[in-house]
Amino acid sequence: MNNGRWKFTRQMAGYGYKGFLYYIKIKPTGDIYIGKRKYATKTDWRTYKSSSNLLKQLYKELEPGEIEYICIDEYKSLCGLAFAETYILATLKAPFTDRVLNYSIPEFNYHCKEQPTVNTINFLKDFKRGVV
Repeated sequence: MNNGRWKFTRQMAGYGYKGFLYYIKIKPTGDIYIGKRKYATKTDWRTYKSSSNLLKQLYKELEPGEIEYICIDEYKSLCGLAFAETYILATLKAPFTDRVLNYSIPEFNYHCKEQPTVNTINFLKDFKRGVV
């Protein structure tokens, strides 16, 4: 598999997928950052780190082995991808949760047919159980 820095159970960017939902884990603290990435961008998704200014600062302070990049799941529509990110952040009450580094929840105003995937729902369950 050639998924670059991203851990996932299968080869990413397969036929029909538009992007992926991910979390970045800061190993020393257990904190996570949740985001999404489209495949059709100028930057290679395999080497992508995040657009978060907070994470950019942490990258300067941490060793590469202290950061883990995990793909939660891929989505076949950009609408589904955006909804899944908003769904996770809202469900976790991200701005009010100590372990989540996201300080805001993106606005979502689309009519979307693609629902959060089983992997996305399982991520939420694992996070609430303290497994993530």
